[in-house]
Amino acid sequence: MTDPSSPIQFFSVAATISIILAFDRFGWKNHVWDLPLAKLITGRQASFATQAFFIPATLLCKISILLSYLRLAPQNTMFRRLSRNFPPSPGLRDENRAVF
Repeated sequence: MTDPSSPIQFFSVAATISIILAFDRFGWKNHVWDLPLAKLITGRQASFATQAFFIPATLLCKISILLSYLRLAPQNTMFRRLSRNFPPSPGLRDENRAVF
């Protein structure tokens, strides 16, 4: 059971509310060519604001899944060895970092 005040739940609920409001008030349910210019501008602003909540929500969910994989992985496996340096140390160059 997760904590009701966890950041994942906060960002997920905020993204859901902003998407519902955007559909209801900013014309996301209509085609772009059916919208007046004012609704088009506010719709894009709502899209930008929604991304501010959606991106951290998905990032935290993915990190949560990866950490649960790490808990389930047995000791001395390839997964454990590859994830030992995650996040990569600052001395590594970008092209040498492992991408998961």
